[in-house]
Amino acid sequence: YLHELEQSMQHPPSNAFVEMIQWTKQGKLWTFPIDNEAGLVEEMKVGFHEHVLLERRLEGWCPKRGPIRHFMELVCTGLSKNPHLTVERKQAHIEWY
Repeated sequence: YLHELEQSMQHPPSNAFVEMIQWTKQGKLWTFPIDNEAGLVEEMKVGFHEHVLLERRLEGWCPKRGPIRHFMELVCTGLSKNPHLTVERKQAHIEWY
């Protein structure tokens, strides 16, 4: 009921600040203080070492030596330097090979 009442009494924003306040309440803008890790709640539970030390994912299926191992080590190095992927996506990428 309160939501319907609020919707019926809404007027167009009087200025840009009021409009930005409305957008923040609707979830269209970031909440303050702005944190560059907003939306990464699941990643807070994962340790830094799991992002960087990916070679252990090669154990069991990848040969100990040779060109395939060398290629997969390069893949792990590249993935470990990518801050935009989650650990699950990195693992899936390794398993894809």
